Amino acid sequence: MAGEPGPPPLVWDGDQRLRIGAVDFYCDHDLRGAPAGHLAVMKPRAVVEAYVRLSADGPWDTVVELGIHRGGSTALLQELLQPERLLAVDLSETPAAPLTDYIATKGLETVVRPRYGVDQGDRSLLRGILEEELGGRALDLVLDDASHLYDPTLASFEVLFPLLRPGGRFVIEDWCWEDRLRADMRRMRAQGGQEAERLQERITAVVRERGGDAGPPQTRPLSRLALQLVLARAAGDAIAGLTFGRSWTVVERGPAALDPTSFRLADLGFDSFRQLAPRADG
Repeated sequence: MAGEPGPPPLVWDGDQRLRIGAVDFYCDHDLRGAPAGHLAVMKPRAVVEAYVRLSADGPWDTVVELGIHRGGSTALLQELLQPERLLAVDLSETPAAPLTDYIATKGLETVVRPRYGVDQGDRSLLRGILEEELGGRALDLVLDDASHLYDPTLASFEVLFPLLRPGGRFVIEDWCWEDRLRADMRRMRAQGGQEAERLQERITAVVRERGGDAGPPQTRPLSRLALQLVLARAAGDAIAGLTFGRSWTVVERGPAALDPTSFRLADLGFDSFRQLAPRADG
């Protein structure tokens, strides 16, 4: 909670196992090795340590997380940030049992508020949940690790970014995953074999499950949003700063007044040089 002592020291055992106080986490992209009794966090150590550094920039009293998955990331945020309210939403309608148990064990029912069956691209539903759970409180931090698809990510950004306080942060994870994937597939095809096609089939199945368009060519990858943010940063003071890393983009809210009912990112910066126009080669 705000005003109380911060989280206890973090203790790593190798690159996957992490203990914060009495809570054990297993952090990795591949969670098949997660041992019993550990909350699974689908993030490598480098990303977790980035969140640790971000936590030092707080206080982060009101936090929204998009994407719960197994619930370990939500528990991790609670332990690191110690917010007054942490609202987490997920597309799945099935509650994450480990998170439910964590909340009950720690007595955090009024602090950590998971909501399931929520499409991050459903603007009206998301606005209703925010009003119901937060009652108009300004947001300090938003973390998007949900669909990783352009359209729903843009929709939730346009709902939530205007609600951040000046100086608040909006984190978008895996902002360039499609670009990295295409580079990997080019290398695979150059080496021959069927590995690239099998990988494409797996990715297509996952993207379609999440409601996206996985058909080639992808003309609206998530990295398009990053370029829109750069143009918006150049055009005014709605965005005070941008930080790009391999794993995430951090957007700092500027002082400009934004209408949360009509805000659109495209209104902040104009693509005068048609950098966002689809390329002829896809």
